[in-house]
Amino acid sequence: MESVSVIKSIYRVAAVLVTLLAAVTGRAQEAAGELYEPSLIGCQTPQWVPEAMRYELEGSTVLSYEVDDRGRPASIRIARSSGWKIVDQMSIRTLSSCRYEVPAGPQAVPARLRKAHDWALRDNGQAPSPAALVEGSCQASALFGGFTPFTRKVIARDDAMLVRFLLDEAGKPFGIKFEESDPARVSAASAFIESCRFTPATVAGRAVRGNLYGWLSLK
Repeated sequence: MESVSVIKSIYRVAAVLVTLLAAVTGRAQEAAGELYEPSLIGCQTPQWVPEAMRYELEGSTVLSYEVDDRGRPASIRIARSSGWKIVDQMSIRTLSSCRYEVPAGPQAVPARLRKAHDWALRDNGQAPSPAALVEGSCQASALFGGFTPFTRKVIARDDAMLVRFLLDEAGKPFGIKFEESDPARVSAASAFIESCRFTPATVAGRAVRGNLYGWLSLK
């Protein structure tokens, strides 16, 4: 697989916007002391996982958390998933690197906070024309109704499997990955995707490696 630098030059340059949302929850006063919102000192620069960049995954994860007596995020929970596990984990890793001011008063009760991490890709002028499904090319299946590509935001569905995969210069899929872990269903779903034909991504009319993600509908 290409290095991150090659991925950036062929596909896109990554840009991350981390937004702090409304923080205080619960009552203004607690029996043990005053509820307060810890002041943020700083966080490490968000880092893309090479796999997420290679598949060009984007999304927004909202995390709920507390700040412990050392000024570190604790009890981190996903309040709203991006739809991609790997993107959610990048958000958790970024939040875990943050540090907050430690309260001076021993009776202070830290509020539960929320933070949104928005992971977006910025076109650097070298983004390829995307790959595409050849309509009607997938084999008939008793389990799956078909593959529907989408772009950007993941919309939750109960009637389909979320899938992402890479395509070589001939449009052949590889690196097929699903967001669920049932081995039998994943195996059957992977075989269905492999039965489909795709047109490859292109740059200046030349076929290059690309990727697709979308929904594999269930019958």
